[in-house]
Amino acid sequence: MMTNSVFNFSLRLFRMYRCANGTEGYIKRLCASKTLWQRNLQTGAFRFDQEDPSELDAYLQSSGYVDRQPSSTQLNGPASGHNLIIVQPRAKKQPLKNTTNELQLAEAVALTETLTGWKVLTKMLLNTTSVRKKLVFGKGNLERIRDEIHTNTKISALFLNIDILTGLQHAELAAYFGIPVYDRYTIVLNIFRQHARTKEAKLQVALAEIPYYKARIYHLHKACGQHEGATGHSIGGSGETYYARRRRLLVEREASLRRQLEDLRSHRQLLRQKRVKHELPVVAVVGYTNAGKTSLIKQLTDDNGLEPLNQLFATLDVTVHAGRLPSAKTALFLDTVGFISNIPTTLVASFMSTLEDILLADVIVHVQDLSHPDRIAQRENVLQTLSEINVPQQLLNSIVEVGNKVDLISEVPEVDFNINLVSSTLGTGIRDLSLAIEEQLIENTGRKVVQFRVPTGGPEYAWLYKEGTI
Repeated sequence: MMTNSVFNFSLRLFRMYRCANGTEGYIKRLCASKTLWQRNLQTGAFRFDQEDPSELDAYLQSSGYVDRQPSSTQLNGPASGHNLIIVQPRAKKQPLKNTTNELQLAEAVALTETLTGWKVLTKMLLNTTSVRKKLVFGKGNLERIRDEIHTNTKISALFLNIDILTGLQHAELAAYFGIPVYDRYTIVLNIFRQHARTKEAKLQVALAEIPYYKARIYHLHKACGQHEGATGHSIGGSGETYYARRRRLLVEREASLRRQLEDLRSHRQLLRQKRVKHELPVVAVVGYTNAGKTSLIKQLTDDNGLEPLNQLFATLDVTVHAGRLPSAKTALFLDTVGFISNIPTTLVASFMSTLEDILLADVIVHVQDLSHPDRIAQRENVLQTLSEINVPQQLLNSIVEVGNKVDLISEVPEVDFNINLVSSTLGTGIRDLSLAIEEQLIENTGRKVVQFRVPTGGPEYAWLYKEGTI
């Protein structure tokens, strides 16, 4: 049975509040959540995916964990969003390729603005020698960030725009600043949570959370143990420590999610077999997030039911849309989840059951946003991701490249590869693109386009309908 608990693991493992007494109060609240969890577990009244925030608040007050204070000093929960400070590290010894730190910062802003209720209050671009340092930055830049947080009291969370923080980095930074700290992994996960609609999408998001929490539960346990002086106590008389039990529950949750996804994967395979039986060619439409994939498919298929959205990761599921090729042959166009740079492969791997459709397509159409200033880096990221998920070399060598949004540029950029220029909004170039897709389908599948006359209603006509695809 699917419930909202799939997405709420972070509420139990990493409940983050900004307390009046700063970092100490922040750690106290995390540890209070742990203590309450232990108490309820002993009474048999608790499941790891169910924790009532109001119960935690009452427990905090009655146990003296937090000083009594106006509620305005606490953070808003994820449901009501965050007021963010975004920090873009500029690593001097790790220069970026085909992009800039300024463009990366702009994308970070766009990511957070995709989230309902999340606002960017300030942004900073700061130097560092390496993003793998324990606190990422040196003392001077750390103080600059902390001063900004203390000055702007509306700031409720920090978004550090790197791919993924280690468990140690996350714990140290959260303790240093006293507010929740996000990286690209967690921001993208939050977007996925908000946009997931189908059971499969929700399961995949939940699976993507597991490795992240596995890496952080030790540091939460260690911090609480230091605060309480009880790092190794067993719970419920079972001899199992809090840390060991939380890890075991994560392992069990991961196994359960994989089983459910495997069941859905089997259903997908049945659908693919039906496509093969009907000899319908499949075109996978891929691209960087918000490149215009859904808009393009709407033009290619005349599917008025499609409603393209101008936002990042509007599509999290593979959807199938039938369209007619210039020869009148029916083809299936797959709308896929968008790609994005600087996220760990574990996040991509969680969506493999969806991405399998790309591997089994007859042709891949790669949509690029020609109006985007970071289009070169975006194209490289998409091609690299396709390679990482083991797309067959034949498909990689025969990608149909599409330059979308030509209506938004004054001059077409020079490229060293064949590209079909279109505007999904105006319909410009769609006919020529359809011809290019059909030509590549014919080459990849060994099909031929043959024209000949037969009398309507005759035996030849009946045979063609029975044995062929018209």
